[in-house]
Amino acid sequence: MGICQAIVMIGLLLATVIANHLMKANKLFVVSSVATEIRPSMICSRIPGLSPKQKNICEEHPELINCIREGYQKGADECKFQFRKNRWNCSLLGQISAFDDRAIPGTKEAAFTQAITSAGVVYTISRACSMGNLSECHCDRKSTGKESKRGWSWGGCSVDINYGINLSSRFVNARRNRHDDIFLMDRHNSKAGRQVVKEKLVLQCKCHGISGACSTRTCWKTLPILRVIGKRLKELYHSAIRVEVMMTDTKEGPIPEYLVLGSNKTKKPDFPSLAYMRELNDYMYCMRNETMGILGTKNRICNITGHWKDRCNSLCCGRGYDTHNFTEKSQCKCKFHWCCEALKETLEIQCRCHGTSQSCATRTCWQSLPSSFRKVGLLLKERYEKIVLVKPNKISSHYGKRDAYLTLSSDIFKKPLQRELAYIKSSPNYCDRDAQNRIPGTTERVCNRTSTEEDNCKLLCCGRGYNTHEIVRRYRCRCKFHWCCYVKCNKCKERMEVFKCK
Repeated sequence: MGICQAIVMIGLLLATVIANHLMKANKLFVVSSVATEIRPSMICSRIPGLSPKQKNICEEHPELINCIREGYQKGADECKFQFRKNRWNCSLLGQISAFDDRAIPGTKEAAFTQAITSAGVVYTISRACSMGNLSECHCDRKSTGKESKRGWSWGGCSVDINYGINLSSRFVNARRNRHDDIFLMDRHNSKAGRQVVKEKLVLQCKCHGISGACSTRTCWKTLPILRVIGKRLKELYHSAIRVEVMMTDTKEGPIPEYLVLGSNKTKKPDFPSLAYMRELNDYMYCMRNETMGILGTKNRICNITGHWKDRCNSLCCGRGYDTHNFTEKSQCKCKFHWCCEALKETLEIQCRCHGTSQSCATRTCWQSLPSSFRKVGLLLKERYEKIVLVKPNKISSHYGKRDAYLTLSSDIFKKPLQRELAYIKSSPNYCDRDAQNRIPGTTERVCNRTSTEEDNCKLLCCGRGYNTHEIVRRYRCRCKFHWCCYVKCNKCKERMEVFKCK
């Protein structure tokens, strides 16, 4: 019996160590894969940063804890980007555990933290559902097959945003155990974050038709980039409203019931809006205060020439700043060598920016081949139209006279430019077949009777005339996309005339 207890204790200890290690390293793990040996409660109860209610939700949905953790992380990263120039810069988010959303309770900063965290959880769960990574949810196909007023039909894989919203609401709101004024404020702000995600869904469409035609369109709702959501919540942060709590009497005494506007006690705050209860002077974030969880702005990098909150006078709170010199190595005076003149002239320059907070302080650029070889062909066709007649010039050597260089036929003292195409003798007319010189001629070539270019029948057929052929072309038409996943078309036909050289 003692040996069995020891084995169980060692297993629990290993589970705790693995859970802490994976969460700190931001690694994904699947609890269900070890469910036969270790129950979900053994893992969930030992994940740092979870409240008792959140641990219960983790035990109910162990496979979702990875998505939720990723949502908290994405929310923290987006918060740090949006406030990278402010005195408060979300530096404490995710510092102790992946589920850490610390901010001074009741403040505007706490309101934004709650909103972006809730939005991040909705984002990652909904994305995992649409990608098929979760067994409990899939695409939202409630509207599949329905026609819209604009002429396109619903299809594809729309994100199941409602599933993500429900899970995010349960988990994020379970953070606090007490039903107090801060709970009501956090609940309001987390709902605002979820609502912004739903409002910012993007309509994405795909065309179905022959030869790239868009005769039929199938559309679905997809998630935007998280930066769009963060930007919208930052706007709501600047327009946040101050609220107060309305109490209600119970047998246990007065308890908080709902929020009202501080300026109008008869009106509740609207959605989406961020709400706060405590006005905190921005200067409070200047000095370090471990009790309140404020790191201060000491050693923060500032912008001496900036015109925003990251300028040194503002970010350093009047304490002054130190100037540090450093050497940055970068490529310069680059010279590109290439083999072919036409390709060299069509090369495209691509660049990548390097810098903190997505700034473009340093750029790395390189030359690459054109996106389509058609560009090279069009350039050479232009050179062909301006081709120059040349003749070889001979020089004497020990082995007799040999061709040494080319000069223009019109000016023997001038060489053709490197970019120019050159020819030595005139071309044949290519009208008649000549097997010896591998000229197929233009007989049976399809020509255009109404064209004014080189494919005109009179020009292409070299005056021999042309024959008119009536053909029936069969093709697919009135195509309709059916989910999932095929296109059904009708068979159509049309009579058309084709002209071929005699």
